[in-house]
Amino acid sequence: MDQYRTSGVLDEAAYREISRVSLSPRYVWFIRIYAVVLALLGILMLIARKYHYTALFAVFTVLFALTPGFISRRRLSVTIKRLNEVEPKYIRTESFFTVDGVTLQNLTSGAQAHLSYGVIQRAVETPHYFCLLTKANQFVLVFKDCLTPEQLESFLPFLREQCPGLRVKKGRKR
Repeated sequence: MDQYRTSGVLDEAAYREISRVSLSPRYVWFIRIYAVVLALLGILMLIARKYHYTALFAVFTVLFALTPGFISRRRLSVTIKRLNEVEPKYIRTESFFTVDGVTLQNLTSGAQAHLSYGVIQRAVETPHYFCLLTKANQFVLVFKDCLTPEQLESFLPFLREQCPGLRVKKGRKR
């Protein structure tokens, strides 16, 4: 079952690449819908000639529309600050898949964690990684450069078979 064993380095570049995919799409859509509702209320207030309410709804609309970006940048900033506080300024990790889940080893500190397939909720493909996200917003990186072309092709079907209800998405390229 070691056909998908990968290892690599979690550094600032890796965190930057996966920072946008860490927010749940449902959360982002909820915020966007809420911003549209606020905008519609602002238009109603404009029609009713309640200009101070129109301005208030306009401000809240802009704030809610920008919230996902603010949250992503804030998480990235905090993560990079934490990474810069430790020596070395990277974490060497290894992940491999077993019969009942994925095992993640921190080769820098020696820690090990095991996640069952049932908790993996989303898989996002970025240019260098497959980022597997759990319901509690933990993540596991599968390093693409450690996989052969055949493994790259068979990885997502394997994951879909193992993880019930898995949602797969391609991440945006920067």
